[in-house]
Amino acid sequence: MSEYSHAELLEGVRARNAAVLTFIYRSYFPMIQAYILKNGGNDEDAKDVFQEALIIMYRYMKMNPPPAIKDFRQYLFGVCKNLWLKLLERRKPVNPLPHEYNYEIEPSPDSVEVDASLRYSIIQKYFLTLDSDSQKVLKLYMENVSYQEIAKIMGYKDENYARRKKYLAQKELMEKVKCDPNYQDYFD
Repeated sequence: MSEYSHAELLEGVRARNAAVLTFIYRSYFPMIQAYILKNGGNDEDAKDVFQEALIIMYRYMKMNPPPAIKDFRQYLFGVCKNLWLKLLERRKPVNPLPHEYNYEIEPSPDSVEVDASLRYSIIQKYFLTLDSDSQKVLKLYMENVSYQEIAKIMGYKDENYARRKKYLAQKELMEKVKCDPNYQDYFD
């Protein structure tokens, strides 16, 4: 089995290269499986989490440049760990343990970065479905352009109209984002 660099592994996921994906599965699945088995899961959970992590990485890299990582193993582990913790959260019993037995699990920096990237990808996907005027108004607003200046640039009668257009564009965008099947997983 040959070795791949971190960049080659990321590119292999993006390109859905069978040899690279087989290498990733053989090299990294046992680590993920051991982690999930140790933390209350089963083999099926491990397979599901590993597969979902690869899908998330693929979708992310399809829309964005590959993340700058130093260690593919840690990156993959962070994504899998985050997915596993989210799955455990959804499985949480209705009657939780008494307060003295509860503890917070601090997410790893990698998983936080992945969540932020995935949230951005979801928002970007729906932003591109807005009409060009709505996109332009939101871009100007995000660049801290005043409503008065937005009105001038867009040819609106006054800043109140610019404020209203921004509000409507933002509302439309958020309605679309909230309909995304991954909304519950990545937006609190």
